[in-house]
Amino acid sequence: MAVGFLVYSATAFAIQPPPVEEFVPIGELPEEDRLPAAPFLVGAYSLVWVFAFGYFWMLSRRLSIVESELTDLAKRAGLDSETESERSH
Repeated sequence: MAVGFLVYSATAFAIQPPPVEEFVPIGELPEEDRLPAAPFLVGAYSLVWVFAFGYFWMLSRRLSIVESELTDLAKRAGLDSETESERSH
């Protein structure tokens, strides 16, 4: 396990580019140093938000259905209890 960590850390340090000593505007960077995965990143975040809002919308619909069923059940229980009290008198 220690050997694997050493190999991994050695490759991680080998991949690192040399440090930049001064600020370079992104417009002056070569194309390969820019963030090529930016469209994928934006797309992934957008997809996650779409799924999250869809899930919340689905939960709200289900909750409203359950609330309406509970209201109907309460009305039925109220009507049944009234009819039973009328029968006992």
